[in-house]
Parts: sequence; structure tokens; C-alpha cells
Amino acid sequence: MVNATYGTLVTCDEPMKQFLRHLDEQHAPNRFIICDLDETHVLVHTWALDLIREELEKLYEENHYVAIS
Repeated sequence: MVNATYGTLVTCDEPMKQFLRHLDEQHAPNRFIICDLDETHVLVHTWALDLIREELEKLYEENHYVAIS
């Protein structure tokens, strides 16, 4: 029997995929990764896209460097 699940395919590099796995583990009761397809593709629940975007923005803000003139 086939089970169908709606989701969104995320294409990313390997470090970003590790970050997604880390986020998924932090949200243990409500995990959003449906299937880990290969090194650069992950199928996630669509409801988690806003959460992923918010966490990515936080990560970018923490690692953003502004040169002092």
C-alpha cells in the first residue's frame, strides 16, 4: 500500500542540511523533516517553512559581519 504525504522539497548545500536536521531535532514532538532524500534534498512539511525561514534569518543575523569604516 502506498502512503502519500504532502510536503515541500528543499534543495540546499550540506551545511544547511545539517542545520535543518538540528532544527528538526530541537522540535522533537513536531518534527518537520518527512524524508531525507540525498546530500542536497530534504522533503519537509509545508507548515514548517515559516519556522525554517525565521530560524535561517536568526542564523544569518548572528553570523553577519559589518565592517567598521
